Amino acid sequence: MQGLLTVSKPPSGSGFQARGSGPSSARGPGNLYRPTNPQGAGVQKTSTPPPPIRVRASAAHVDAHGAASYHTPAHRDEGYQGPRSLSVNDSPFQFKFLLPDAVTGAAVGRNGSTVNAIKQQTGTFMQFCRYNSATTYPTERLLIFASPSVASAAAALRVLLDCLAAVPGALERLAPRPGSPELALRIVIPGHCAGAVMGPGGETIKALGARCGCHAAVEPRPPRAAFVPFRAVALAAPGPAALAAGAAEVMDLVTRDPRYAPGIQAVTSTCFRMLPVAERRVGALLGPAGAHIRALQDVLRVRMGVEDGADLAGVKHVSFWGPVENVDVAMRAVALATGQQRWRPEGDSSEGGGTPGAWRGRAETTEAFTQEYVEARGAARELQGAAA
Repeated sequence: MQGLLTVSKPPSGSGFQARGSGPSSARGPGNLYRPTNPQGAGVQKTSTPPPPIRVRASAAHVDAHGAASYHTPAHRDEGYQGPRSLSVNDSPFQFKFLLPDAVTGAAVGRNGSTVNAIKQQTGTFMQFCRYNSATTYPTERLLIFASPSVASAAAALRVLLDCLAAVPGALERLAPRPGSPELALRIVIPGHCAGAVMGPGGETIKALGARCGCHAAVEPRPPRAAFVPFRAVALAAPGPAALAAGAAEVMDLVTRDPRYAPGIQAVTSTCFRMLPVAERRVGALLGPAGAHIRALQDVLRVRMGVEDGADLAGVKHVSFWGPVENVDVAMRAVALATGQQRWRPEGDSSEGGGTPGAWRGRAETTEAFTQEYVEARGAARELQGAAA
């Protein structure tokens, strides 16, 4: 039916299940559905699984974050002899950074040489999330350190920066802007840890910058956000030594909070977006006691929330957080359900053409309820009833 919003779970017995890739799940960002029958017998596939990660001369381990880390079995017992992290999930400490995607190759090293060096010298397990799977912008990549201690993670960061310095032009890609003499790094922390880093009146972070010779700042809370799942600490320094020193102090500050460990494990994605919605449409989106929006969150594996207040124009903002492709689907579903985006019939090629049945970027906010909105609201009710 034209304009009908359908959000459904895979049919029972199809061999597929909704992937628990939302921020509250132990699984990481990725496709919306994944096969549960490894043999594939009698399964009608509804999505194409991603190609396997191929690594030459090394073994690859893919964990719940959907990312790969590398190790060479022959070198497991060489170098660092302290406690080790076997994977990103069994480590007592996790630290997450946002780096330019352009440095990923140099950071991993040829055949995983940099990853191996960090594991051997510091006992830290290092991995990158897949491209454009866990960040708001595809120009960034989420890097994860799983370490037995804060000192181990700080040493791993120093080794990483030294390895980048050995690759011509790699370290310069950390510059906050082209031609800048500084190096920049962003550390992802749970939202509730921002106060510990800033301190009363910002004194803690100012003293940190003065001691380490770097500029440090906690990025502000997104305006009009319904919730803040994470924050980023931005560091800028004239050289890798000052950058590593500043990062080490930030890691030490946040780990003093006992809530840090479970909080950072829940931050499996930094993709956070907002969509303006007319206030008069918010009630239908939420449903009775929030039933509709909860059903959407359960199916799409995305955390969603609506801000409390509205501006003078009667507009509220809906916040979305989760894996990139899941957030994209959720935003489209909400835009359709609230009448802000229309679905064109298959084969419609007006206004420059396009793929048949594809979503159009044209936003059409209407004064009255559109037929698409009415049908979408009915579909949301059906979904909520089926879930019950």
